[in-house]
Amino acid sequence: MSPIDTKKTIIEMLESNGYGVRESPMRDDEFRLFLRPPGIEAESEEVFKMKGSGVICCASGIILGGNRRTKFFQQMPEKRDELKEKISRATGVSDLDFFEVEDDGENFRVTLRAEIELQKFSDDAFVDAMNRLNESGGAIEDIWEEYFVELMKS
Repeated sequence: MSPIDTKKTIIEMLESNGYGVRESPMRDDEFRLFLRPPGIEAESEEVFKMKGSGVICCASGIILGGNRRTKFFQQMPEKRDELKEKISRATGVSDLDFFEVEDDGENFRVTLRAEIELQKFSDDAFVDAMNRLNESGGAIEDIWEEYFVELMKS
């Protein structure tokens, strides 16, 4: 299946499952789709294929902001590491193809990615990748919420 046919199939699958889809490729992309999951007002996931790559990526980033960000960075780095450790052990994280936690002292970001080889693309492979992404993302958000409820009390 060509990348264009694959993109069309992905869009149809997502829209039929209630996702909002916005196409906005970047310079090195064959395609890039920004997703708004059902019941969520913000785009929080993306599906893309870069030129020259044989891989379709389903990705999400979780970024710390607002009052939580201020409170979080008032802690010592060792205390912040506790959250990184908890997140790295979240359900589904070990099933991802890429997982990274960035903490540079000013920004805290979690990046998740599940991949599908283009030659192995199928409806089932795409559903599996999105399920892996959503399972791990949901588990991380649960850990995140629990952590910050306790932190904001202190």
